[in-house]
Amino acid sequence: PSNYPAQNQFRPAQPVSTPAVQPAAQSGTRVREGQKVKQLVTVDRRSIKFNTESLILSFKITSSTNDFSYEVHTGIREVIKAGDVQFLPNRSKPAPTTFKIEQELDGEEMIMLLDEEVEHMHPEELIWAPKYPKHFPCVISIKWQDPDSGSVAFEHTFVNLGAKDQPQDKNAANRPKNPGFVHKQLLAVDKSVYLVEQLFGGEHEDDGDDGMGDRAGSELVLAEVMDDGEEASPGGESSSPAAGNITAVVDSDDDEGLCVICLCEPKDTCCIPCRHLCLCQGCANELQKHSPRCPVCRQPFGQLLHLGA
Repeated sequence: PSNYPAQNQFRPAQPVSTPAVQPAAQSGTRVREGQKVKQLVTVDRRSIKFNTESLILSFKITSSTNDFSYEVHTGIREVIKAGDVQFLPNRSKPAPTTFKIEQELDGEEMIMLLDEEVEHMHPEELIWAPKYPKHFPCVISIKWQDPDSGSVAFEHTFVNLGAKDQPQDKNAANRPKNPGFVHKQLLAVDKSVYLVEQLFGGEHEDDGDDGMGDRAGSELVLAEVMDDGEEASPGGESSSPAAGNITAVVDSDDDEGLCVICLCEPKDTCCIPCRHLCLCQGCANELQKHSPRCPVCRQPFGQLLHLGA
């Protein structure tokens, strides 16, 4: 049996669930409502590096709290169940070490030697593969508690480790990603799980910034990720993640933040999957009834993300 505890250390205690996603009335387009959540700690995804020679993983953490902890999981399968993210090891092994931090950090670099972890991993486990979308080589998990609300929150950053002499597949979709490549970041709080991505049209869309650099202390507008609908038990192939679940990193003080259609109301609705934040809610509702295409790129959209007030 695995040495992982039955109750994972990185599990929030008794938070409250948020409302379920409501489908749009017409055209099959779904509308997701955003929720503001304050993020106190984050990994700068641009800083993550893994050296395949020395087997050293490095990353930078920024925080606006002096009380948090982090763990690094390797060779795991992700399960999202009842608003909780669980990591199931691919094989029996000790639980990862929990590192306690008792000071605020401003882009401080963390360094970990993963020689023992990588030594016991199969070469295929070091590279994320589309064939097994819920299996990941490495996850950096951060846990903190909001001193104001008392809510326990988690940021999970899913990282590729890679390996030397990787085979090259002619199909671009199946080619191994570079070491340190970040597949996604999840934010779990109040028994809800959110996928962190950039929206085009906010303050964070600066040159060279993917919208994920320094978010500590900022408010994020979130759309909820649905459960996998599978039991948290080892073994078996996992289903792919729910599509179109987005977290927005946006600026409400944008001087040009008006809807591109009416030019009167603030833009508060994003088209999915192109992620253009360009519509007010009223124009978005009309657009989905008659011509569900993004007015910026003309790409058809299957979902709308309303960011709210």
